[in-house]
Amino acid sequence: MIVDARTSHKARTDPRGSGHPEWVPNFDAVANLVYSADGASVDTVLVEGEVLIRGGRLTNINERALYAEARAVAERVVARAGLRSKRVDRWPLVRG
Repeated sequence: MIVDARTSHKARTDPRGSGHPEWVPNFDAVANLVYSADGASVDTVLVEGEVLIRGGRLTNINERALYAEARAVAERVVARAGLRSKRVDRWPLVRG
């Protein structure tokens, strides 16, 4: 699907078909994109001529480094909030 953000009412579906059930039926491609699709439906994203996503992967951000940084920040926030001792590493089992 190609969507121009300036004229989002004008969209066309890739004639080869996406193979994803969220695109069927495809009476309104923009509605399907907004209300039914998820990240798995996205293959390529261009903004002002720059490819930001290709093959479903970000091209301009190191995702592994970003996730590592997010985990480190989350650990610091949890520690600063004093919640480290209350953290549960797994779901508790309920036996009845």
